[in-house]
Amino acid sequence: MNQKYILLIPIISIILFAGYFSIFIYQANDNAETNIEETSYKPNPDWSDTEISIMSIETDNDSITVTVSIDGPADHWRIILDEEFPIGEANSIEGQGIGTATTQYTFYSIPPGDHIVRVAAVTPSHRLAGEIVSQSFTIEEKTEGKSIMINNQRFSIFRSFMVEQLTEEDFIGLYESLEKNDIILFTFGRSVWHEYFNDHVTTGTDVIWINEKHKIILLESVEYCENSDQMNYLERLEKCHISRTEAKYLIETHSGFIEANNIKLNDTVEINLFNDQAEPAASFLLSP
Repeated sequence: MNQKYILLIPIISIILFAGYFSIFIYQANDNAETNIEETSYKPNPDWSDTEISIMSIETDNDSITVTVSIDGPADHWRIILDEEFPIGEANSIEGQGIGTATTQYTFYSIPPGDHIVRVAAVTPSHRLAGEIVSQSFTIEEKTEGKSIMINNQRFSIFRSFMVEQLTEEDFIGLYESLEKNDIILFTFGRSVWHEYFNDHVTTGTDVIWINEKHKIILLESVEYCENSDQMNYLERLEKCHISRTEAKYLIETHSGFIEANNIKLNDTVEINLFNDQAEPAASFLLSP
C-alpha cells in the first residue's frame, strides 16, 4: 500500500473521533445547562399576597382564644394584645410567634374592659407578609364570684392562677386589695413537689396545700423573708421559711386565716370555679 494512504488512515480516524467527541461535549454541556435552568429556577414567594384573618375570638371569663386563617405563603405568624407590634432589627416584626401548623392562641388573666388583639403573618426573616389585622373584644366584669368551701364555710376566690408564667405587673396591688377572708388559688399542672416562700407580704401569709382529691395535706403560716430577691437559691433555703410538699393546689391568704377559721389537716376543700380552669401562673413560687 502506498505510504501516503497509510498516513491518511490515522489522520482521518483522528478527525472523525475529534468530531464525535466535540458533538458529545456540546450535547453534554447543553444538557447540563438545561438541568441547571430547571433546578435553579425557584421563584421567590410574593409575600405581599399573603392574607391573615381573625376567624374568631372566644372569651372564657378572663381568657380569650384567637383563631386565625392564613391564605398565601408565610413562615409563621405573630400575635400581640393591646399593643402595636414592636419593630426589631431589619424591620422585623416582634411578638409572640406561632407556627403555621397552629391556628389558635390563648391569652389568660385579661382584666375587664375593652381590648384589641393584632395578628400578622411573617416571612422566615420575621418581616411582615401581607398586612397586620386587628380586632376588638370586651371582657365583661364578673357578676358572680369564684369560691371555695371548707367545713361548710364559703370563702371568695379573689384571683386564681395556673402556675406557669406571670409578669410582675399582674401582682401590682394584688395583696393590698385582698380582703381578710378572701383567698388566692394556684393550680399546678402536675401534682409533684412544689415550694413556696413569702417575699411579697410583709405581714406574713397563710398557705394551704391541697392534693388532687381536694384534701388538705399541709397548712402553715409563712413569715416575710426580707431581701430574698438579693439571695440565691441556697441562701433562700437557709434564711427563708420554705413551705414545700407534693400538691395540686395552693391556697394563699392573709396571716391568721387558718386559725381564725379553724381549718385542719385532712379537711376537704370544695373548689367552685366558672369552668374548672384557672389563669396562668405565679412567678414567685420558688425555683432553683
